[in-house]
Amino acid sequence: GQALHSCAICDGSQYAGRTVLVVGGGDAALDAALILSRRSKLVYLLHRRDEWRAKDAANIQSVEGTDNIRIMRPYIVKKWVIDKDNNDAKRVLKSVIVGKVGNPGTTTSSGSSDIELSVDGVFTMIGSNPNSHFLRQSDVLLELSSDGHVVVDDKMMSTSHPGVFAAGEVADERYRQAIVTASDGAKAAIDAERWLRLTYGITTASSSSGHQSAITDTTA
Repeated sequence: GQALHSCAICDGSQYAGRTVLVVGGGDAALDAALILSRRSKLVYLLHRRDEWRAKDAANIQSVEGTDNIRIMRPYIVKKWVIDKDNNDAKRVLKSVIVGKVGNPGTTTSSGSSDIELSVDGVFTMIGSNPNSHFLRQSDVLLELSSDGHVVVDDKMMSTSHPGVFAAGEVADERYRQAIVTASDGAKAAIDAERWLRLTYGITTASSSSGHQSAITDTTA
């Protein structure tokens, strides 16, 4: 469908002057709520716990002090409501039904403890797991962080195993942006070629036309 996002930096500009919902209670969710609050008319921040999971005290203070951020704790999303009357071929989000966790709470005028929020977009910031589980069963053991990201040298993108380089979100716990991934990929490729050249004597050979040809193994 439409209107479900996982990156406020990438997609937040679509919701200038509109109402959005951010789901999550960690640092990423609070960052997203603050970013969206600069342009959006209203930002609902929904968290399923009474206490924030975020560790950045400054972010927490900023979120709690921002007028157009409405905090809802402890609530969860119970249903996505799709606009069935929309003539567009795409599925369009109409609203989100949320409910309080562990406590029916006060009922609404309709007699239900659930609340229907009219929103234009939703940003789900509830965390993610890097797809690195296969590395734990691999013959090539790489150092991983506590949450499964591949640990790399930021300058060379090299891992704990010689000759193995990593780039992208599997090694990026902070930025998670396509432009950063592309940059890291270029760095990893350059350093991998350099490692091959220095370790195995693989170099580039000049063709008869004077241009650089494919790399050649000079140890043969």
